[in-house]
Amino acid sequence: MATLLQQAGYVTGAFGKWGLGMVGTTGAPDRKGFDQFFGYNCQRQSHRYYPTHLWDNDKKVILEGNDLQHKVHYAPELIQEKALAFIEANQAKPFFLFIPVVLPHAELQGPDDEWFKMYDGKFLKRPIKATTMARKAPLQGMPPSISHMPPMRAWFRGWMLT
Repeated sequence: MATLLQQAGYVTGAFGKWGLGMVGTTGAPDRKGFDQFFGYNCQRQSHRYYPTHLWDNDKKVILEGNDLQHKVHYAPELIQEKALAFIEANQAKPFFLFIPVVLPHAELQGPDDEWFKMYDGKFLKRPIKATTMARKAPLQGMPPSISHMPPMRAWFRGWMLT
């Protein structure tokens, strides 16, 4: 779609999670019709809101200070800023904007901002595992006879632990 719109004179941008191919491959955003891309170009990296890097087209942008222990640069905010700048820069011409967001995703942490402070301490601090909760959680709108998750398959449980 982006290629067709680009050929029709649209400026095209993608901001967020890209999973069709790494930089330099035929699946890269610039080879799929996008003039500008900023975000995650790796399925694994997109599971982190504080990744070690993002991509600005074909340039790797190192996010200094982000690692498994430290939260410095909140990627969803950086991506949003770039998307808004794209809109601002292209508002007077036809454009196509694709925003595949990563929120919500696997990592359950965010910035220590006013929203976090508003709810800090209001919930249990013990970790909750999907394996214990999923089978107990009723599925909304389902008949009672099938409203609970079936037991987790052994292969899936092993995959989650690796």
